Amino acid sequence: MAGNVRFGPWFELRGLHDVVAGGELVVQRLPKAVDLFFYTGEGVLMLRGGANTEHWTAQVAYGYLAPWKLFARPTGDTRYTIGVRFVASVTRDFAAPHDWIATVGLEAEPVGALRYLLGIRSLY
Repeated sequence: MAGNVRFGPWFELRGLHDVVAGGELVVQRLPKAVDLFFYTGEGVLMLRGGANTEHWTAQVAYGYLAPWKLFARPTGDTRYTIGVRFVASVTRDFAAPHDWIATVGLEAEPVGALRYLLGIRSLY
């Protein structure tokens, strides 16, 4: 399971000036292989938590992540990924504990997805 569990910093920009900072735990290969679109990928679970001076937030995300190469079979050392995740989030106000919000949504890998959709090859 080495390399399949990672912990690191997480930042989120909400609006133009509301930044939330915290940590993120990523568990990959849940399940080990997911075959969607044209690339075999894997399941990814993400747990995030953070706060700023006014709010705290917690998120759970689960989805699909796959390496890809344009016009070639992807290998483990591929630089680009495509994927999508379902996200559930809860945010609560420190000053008013009864003031909270829950949201659900989708996350995507924007750079990899854009390169995939536009057929842009790498220069390196």
